Amino acid sequence: MLRKQASVKFINLTRRTEIGANSYYLEVGSHRLVLDCGMHPKNTGAEALPNFKAIGDCEIEVILISHALSNRAHFHDGNDCGNRQHAFA
Repeated sequence: MLRKQASVKFINLTRRTEIGANSYYLEVGSHRLVLDCGMHPKNTGAEALPNFKAIGDCEIEVILISHALSNRAHFHDGNDCGNRQHAFA
């Protein structure tokens, strides 16, 4: 029995080729996912984020995060008590 092979697309969403702030788009058949979603520690605003314009309006099924640095992972939970850093489970 012959199997139909799925098409594969891989796009580097990283804005610069350096350590940190990496992000990749992977499309296998009809499945679409983003691998990591790094923020550049020395940049701010859109320049700190991956180049999401490269994937346009694609619907993403999954975002896989390989790791997070606790000194860069800040979340606001609505409680303004000054403790805005939360550990990942």
